[in-house]
Amino acid sequence: MKKTLVLLLAILALILVCASALAWTDHEVPDEIWDYFSGKSFENCQIMDYTDLSNHGTYNSWFVLIRDGRGANILYVFKKNSNGVWKHQYHNSAAVPQTSHDISCHIIESGYEGPTNSSVERPLLIIDRMDVTGMNEELTVTYELRAGYWYLHRIYGSVGYNHMLINEGSITYYKGGTSTEVAGTAKGTFQRELRYVSLQGIPKTLAEARASLTVAPTIPASAELKVYPVNFTGSKKYDVYSAPDKSSVRGANGKASVSTNGWIQVFGTEGDWVLVQYSIDASHYRFGYISSKSLPKNASVPALNFKGVNAWTTGSVNLTDDPLYSRSSLATLQNNTQVTLLATMGEWAYVEVRGSTYARGFVPSSVITYNSVTDLSTKLDGNGRHVFEGALTLDQQGWLEFSVSIASAGVLNGGSVAQIRVIDPTGGVLTSLYKGSDDRFYGNCAVSVTTHYVTLEALDENGNILASVPVDW
Repeated sequence: MKKTLVLLLAILALILVCASALAWTDHEVPDEIWDYFSGKSFENCQIMDYTDLSNHGTYNSWFVLIRDGRGANILYVFKKNSNGVWKHQYHNSAAVPQTSHDISCHIIESGYEGPTNSSVERPLLIIDRMDVTGMNEELTVTYELRAGYWYLHRIYGSVGYNHMLINEGSITYYKGGTSTEVAGTAKGTFQRELRYVSLQGIPKTLAEARASLTVAPTIPASAELKVYPVNFTGSKKYDVYSAPDKSSVRGANGKASVSTNGWIQVFGTEGDWVLVQYSIDASHYRFGYISSKSLPKNASVPALNFKGVNAWTTGSVNLTDDPLYSRSSLATLQNNTQVTLLATMGEWAYVEVRGSTYARGFVPSSVITYNSVTDLSTKLDGNGRHVFEGALTLDQQGWLEFSVSIASAGVLNGGSVAQIRVIDPTGGVLTSLYKGSDDRFYGNCAVSVTTHYVTLEALDENGNILASVPVDW
């Protein structure tokens, strides 16, 4: 008897689940939508509610709220294709209150919107989270139709959120969950389109909004850095690196990441990476690279087109990933550090540095030169002795210019130096410098971009090497 009762209860529970999973209450649901939710992937799901917008031409839509087998609430959106067939357009769980209570949805096209009793001028999709009794709304989220897209419009209720009115670039907060008395407005850039929005990413209070909302900045003049609009799906987080490689310097003590709940500016792709700028807080932004796999499937982003020319720093300078706001240091570059100039942006140069530190970031353009000047008085021979004075100058095409004299307090002072030869890293002679009327030695030669040092040899009249000094840059 007991086993029979358990079996009957199990069968009853299965019937209830199946009945809920097919909880269409009228015949007007299009066959294509009925069929869509009849597949195996929805066997453990419940149809919570559905509604449709009609008499709006190409803007007509069907909305279906389901609860999946894990208890997540998901909104599905359907539109007609060019053949007049209803097709699944997208779905988003982050746009719906997550609760074990009942949720419902409906459309209003005219009349008044509660609780402000304001006139409805365009269709609104209204999603209600019910209380534990299932009789009263405890949280309401509305989306408005504008130019064919649904945008988050208002949140109000008695749990979790202050009452707020959401417009493009601003949120107005009221003094209570259903109050109509304004507390204040916060401005900033955030995602509010239904396809991408995340309710968790919307600040719940005025204080939170004023601390976290920021406005995407206007990029200073740049031939290489252009912003391309991309809508990221909300509630995602991606690791950020200073250069397109996981071995590069990573900000925030190696923990830099970007949340898609805020604004993200996209500049282009490089291999499997995409260059972005985003906001950390109101006073700190960051440029960096995230995986190109983070881009939405429909995103159209061109490849980055950088200069890629050699340059050098003219003094010690901080490399920053935030040139427009905090200018916080990512690394310190010493005087005469060779960098690759990638782009210019207003008064900033975007550069890459390799070696013990691999990073990309910004330095003031004023500290960048296309010629590297090496002071020969700082270079010693193998025995630690001064030999030469003067300078070696290297330009971005790899052309070396020499102006060399014998150090007045050096080991060869007073001796007879007849010739100075320039030796490449393989031991080959690049050139011999000629002696001018001022007793200085002059000359030039070309080196490859991978060459980072040469050796200067001082010879007497018989060709004997008097001193040998390696000169790096």
